[in-house]
Amino acid sequence: MHLLRHENPAIAVTEEQKIRGLRDGAADWIVLLSAYDGERLRELAAAELSPPALEAIGAAPGSRCATHLLSAALQQADAL
Repeated sequence: MHLLRHENPAIAVTEEQKIRGLRDGAADWIVLLSAYDGERLRELAAAELSPPALEAIGAAPGSRCATHLLSAALQQADAL
């Protein structure tokens, strides 16, 4: 498990951001879990990590939970 926190970079707004109307969103916090058992992750996403459960322990309203599948991995030996 990893807990990631977003910090806005101390850089000027880019032209691309201006074109998009400065609507880029960012998560304040990200809980990142990985496992070999996808079904267990789906169970966690539906229960302990569901938006209502996260909000009950202090997450901002509108929190989201999503699961993703890694379909490819590159090892150093593959890059040579």
